[in-house]
Amino acid sequence: MSIRSTSTDQVARVLILRGQPDRARTILERIYPSATPSQLDKKVDEMVHSAQMDSTLGGVSLKQKLHKLFYIGSNRRALGESIHCLFCAG
Repeated sequence: MSIRSTSTDQVARVLILRGQPDRARTILERIYPSATPSQLDKKVDEMVHSAQMDSTLGGVSLKQKLHKLFYIGSNRRALGESIHCLFCAG
């Protein structure tokens, strides 16, 4: 996949987030011209599901949440203390 198709794929994702899956499907048809209609439908469904999961996480991706958890010192310390307490309590 080229850089161009990756950025175009992000355009499709933004359209999904804005509640425009039909327009996103049109973009995906251009990115994947040899894809079957069922493959495109599956891709759109996956993108819709991913967008719903992101909104469930407060608009922040799981990767971003994990990054904050492990790479911000105060969060990492709190995580370490929590894990320590779990093992000490048992």
